[in-house]
Amino acid sequence: MDKFSNLEPHFDLESDSISVSQLNKLAKTLLENNMPVFWVKGEVSGLKIYNHAYFDLKDESGKISCVIFARTLALADFKIDNGQQIEVRGRVTIYQANGSYQINVERIRMLGVGDLWEAYQRLINKLTSEGLFDKRYKKPLPVFPQTIGLVTSKEGAVIRDVITTLKRRMPNITIIVYHTLVQGSEAGMQIAKSIRTANVRNEVDVLIVCRGGGSINDLWAFNEEVVAREVFASHIPLISAVGHETDTTIIDFVSDLRAPTPTAAAELVAKSRDEWNTKIHKLKSELQGVMEYIINNYVQRLDLYYAKLRALSPQNRLRERSSLIKSLNERLTTNFKQLLKNRQNSLINIEREMDLLNPRNILSRGYAIVRNKRGNVVFGSKDVAHNERISVLLHDDAISVIVDKKHQNNQEELI
Repeated sequence: MDKFSNLEPHFDLESDSISVSQLNKLAKTLLENNMPVFWVKGEVSGLKIYNHAYFDLKDESGKISCVIFARTLALADFKIDNGQQIEVRGRVTIYQANGSYQINVERIRMLGVGDLWEAYQRLINKLTSEGLFDKRYKKPLPVFPQTIGLVTSKEGAVIRDVITTLKRRMPNITIIVYHTLVQGSEAGMQIAKSIRTANVRNEVDVLIVCRGGGSINDLWAFNEEVVAREVFASHIPLISAVGHETDTTIIDFVSDLRAPTPTAAAELVAKSRDEWNTKIHKLKSELQGVMEYIINNYVQRLDLYYAKLRALSPQNRLRERSSLIKSLNERLTTNFKQLLKNRQNSLINIEREMDLLNPRNILSRGYAIVRNKRGNVVFGSKDVAHNERISVLLHDDAISVIVDKKHQNNQEELI
C-alpha cells in the first residue's frame, strides 16, 4: 500500500471511491516514479513544429504522443518528417488534467542507427589496427592538376556546385565524372567500383569522392568496408568530401585529405589565379632571400680567401718588405740628419768654447807669451837667466829681447 500513501488519510480502497483527479495523480506518481528511461521505436505521424516538435509515434496497433523541445531538436543530425521510422529515448509523463500521457524525448535517431553505430565503431577499430589510417600512407596532392576526377552522382546540386567552382578557378581544367549511386544498399559497391575504374584508366591526377549532407543512414555507403579498402588501395591522390563539415565517415580517415564540403574540396585542388600569384610572390621572396644569403656567404668566404692569399703571396710579402725597408731607410735618413745636426751644433759650441780659450784671442787683448831659449813658456823670473835671450809672442808678431833685470817679490832688482 506504500504506492498509494499520497491518497487521503484513512482511505479504504475497497469500499470508498476516489476522484478522477486523484486517480490521475496516482497514475502520474506510479508511472513517472517507476517507469525507466528507454528507447521506443515507431513511425512519425501528425508532426507539428512550432518552437518545439509535437508528433505521434505509432506502429501497427498503437501510438503514443511525443514532444521534442527546441534545444533537443536543434541537436538532431537529420530533419524529422512524417513517415520516418525513428527511435526516441525519453521519460514517460502524464498530464494530470486530462490523464493523457506522452514521451518527453531527450534523444532521437533514425531506426537502426544504434546497430549502425556499433558497426561503425567495429570497423573503425579494425581498420585502425591494420594501419589504414596511418599518416605515412597519405599521398600529397598534385600542385598543378591537369585533370580532376569526381566520384559522385551526376544528379543533384553537389556535382553542379563542384564543377562550377572548378571551372571558375581553373577554366581550362579537364573534369571526368565517374557516376555512381551515393545512397542506398547498392551505393557502397558502386562507389568502390568507380574508384577502381578511375585507377585502372589512370586518366586523372586527383580524385574527389563527394556527396551532400544527410543522416547516418544516408551517408552509410561511405562507411562500408569495401569503400574504405578501395580508397586505401587508390594510387591516385584522393580527397573525401562527404556531407557537411560536422559529418564524419570512415573514408575521411582513409583518404589522403578530408575536405569539410564538396565545394571546399574543389577549392583545394583548383587554386585561383590570385592564390597562385600570392604563392608565387611568396616563393619568389623566399627564393630571393635564400639567394641573397648564399651570395653574401660566398662573398664573405671570397673576402676571407683573398685576405689569406694576400697575406701568403710572395709578391705581397716582398712589397710589404720593400715598404718596410723604405720606411726604415726614411727613418735612418731622418735620424742621421738629426744626429748630424746635433753633432754640428755640438761642434759649433766647441768652436765657440775653443775661441774663448784660444791664446791668440787673449793676446789680442794685450797679453803676450814669453818663451826661454829652450822654447819653454816662461811662467816666472826663475825660468830665465840674466842676459838670456828670450822670445815674446805678441798678437800679430813676435820679438826677441834680452833679460837685463829680474824682479822678484822680495827684491827690487836682480843684476
